[in-house]
Amino acid sequence: MEVTPKGRLIAQKVSDYDLLLNNLDMVNISTNSQVAMSDEIAAVQPYFDGASLKTQRLFRWEAVIYEASENATEMDMPMKNIYTFNKIIQELPAATDGTAQQKRSIAAEAMAGRAWTYFLLVNYFGKPYDANTAGTDPGFPILTKADVTENKFTRASVKEVYEFIINDLNKAIPDLPAKTTHSMRMSKAAAEGLLGKVYLFMGKPELALPHFDASLLAAANSAIPLALYDYNKTLAPGGEFLPIGSYGPSYPSAVNNRECVYNKQSSNFGPSSIMSL
Repeated sequence: MEVTPKGRLIAQKVSDYDLLLNNLDMVNISTNSQVAMSDEIAAVQPYFDGASLKTQRLFRWEAVIYEASENATEMDMPMKNIYTFNKIIQELPAATDGTAQQKRSIAAEAMAGRAWTYFLLVNYFGKPYDANTAGTDPGFPILTKADVTENKFTRASVKEVYEFIINDLNKAIPDLPAKTTHSMRMSKAAAEGLLGKVYLFMGKPELALPHFDASLLAAANSAIPLALYDYNKTLAPGGEFLPIGSYGPSYPSAVNNRECVYNKQSSNFGPSSIMSL
């Protein structure tokens, strides 16, 4: 165990833990079940019969989505990311070759990233937040240690998960980068916006509004372009969304999308002929 494996880098320096956040698994989360379950989606026959069994079950809102032999994609990448976030938070204090401020900033990114992931998971596996029932509604297990040997998991309540998310974000925001330098990385603008959205999901718009305002203020100080697109311009002659091809307008990729402050994406589940708006 004392031998460093060849071709592998074991995180020891602060810069190593920073690189753990430059990970495409943090972006390509491989889960999009909510797409097939959306109210505005229609299924098109006979193409729908050729869709995966998972897609068909999601569209019909069936109780059982996966076969017993399948892993749920809604847990696959998010759980790997939670392990990485916990590893960064847990091990950074002992990391070498970095300043205390750098450690706080990287740990804050991991903490806010963990909050985003739990916000995703509690809305996949828990009921919508209801102040009357959130204390007893089953949510998702809360993991705060990077321990691959852990095999006992207890579902926290929806209320406990939301409190965990809010606590992570409140701790992280003061130490997050003030400028957004890349949509792949967490920033103050992204975390403030996320906290506002969490409060909105809880039915507390009065608590959400100050964080949305703070997010917009931070976004105005971004090192990369962040703004809403004006479709009157982007789709006008010579606009950047032209030409319009068989798959629609020439919309920018997520990493180049000026409306994207924190980039998360997943591939679609099949041809556009299966599902349509």
